[in-house]
Amino acid sequence: MTRNILSILLALIATQVGAQEIIHLWSEGNIPDAIADATYHEDTIRGKNGAPRVSRVTDPTLYVVRPAKGTTDRHAAVVICPGGGYLYLSYNEEGIDVANRLAKEGFTAFVLKYRLPSEQIMKNKSIGPLQDAQRAIRLVRANAKKYDIRPDRIGIMGFSAGAHLAASASTLYDQKVYDTTTDTTSARPDFSVLGYGVLSLQTNKTHKGTRERLIGGTGKKERDLEIRFSPIDNIDAATPPAFLFHAADDNAVPPVLSNIYQQRLQAQGVCSELHIFAQGKHGFGLGNGLRAAEWVDLFVGWYAENF
Repeated sequence: MTRNILSILLALIATQVGAQEIIHLWSEGNIPDAIADATYHEDTIRGKNGAPRVSRVTDPTLYVVRPAKGTTDRHAAVVICPGGGYLYLSYNEEGIDVANRLAKEGFTAFVLKYRLPSEQIMKNKSIGPLQDAQRAIRLVRANAKKYDIRPDRIGIMGFSAGAHLAASASTLYDQKVYDTTTDTTSARPDFSVLGYGVLSLQTNKTHKGTRERLIGGTGKKERDLEIRFSPIDNIDAATPPAFLFHAADDNAVPPVLSNIYQQRLQAQGVCSELHIFAQGKHGFGLGNGLRAAEWVDLFVGWYAENF
């Protein structure tokens, strides 16, 4: 299958913003549990503010942005999962823009363009995004020397549904969601950064669209999946340290989910920090023009203090 046009355009952009390359997660024709469908093509739509949103992903990739010149290289990586309710990816605002900002702070950033749940191209849509997230962590860790990254300093970051994926990768890293016979590197992130995350799929606590797109209806099977894919219910002492942020006026994803996640980490003795900003609503990304923009500096301080 010919690589899509968006990947080619991003490769051209990479030369302008300091990215080194685009990594394809899976070799051609080897995406696990994929269903071939010639009518399903990647698409880019525009949000209300005109920013591009990527949908119908078929070729998951990592877009690499290295530390900016003149900054102190932290020799640490962050895999970034843009949000979009598992319907699309806010690829620029919660992906590339964030990667460029982190590069200025000395991190090597990898923007994950993951497949969105779809029975049209997946045998099991509930694990499709997690397959890509686990594979991304493994690829970055396996290539740590190439990118001058410490293999024990590989984190995952996400926003909204992307934070659900990042938290799932942090609590389900030891679950086998694809054949790892030749892919044995650890998929456990060393830390996570969770922005206004959908951290539960329980019907009375979650963002309805995110839940429905990932697991479907409300039958027994779906109720079992609710528990499996509710990160707040799967925290233990081995869950990676986490930095969380949310807005108190978020009317799409309840801020209490971030509270619960952080409290349960504390109960297990896991390092964590949570910031609830008074304003920002949902999907504020870098928070430009808001006090919520402080989350980046707060995260950098938390990281420096704990790693």
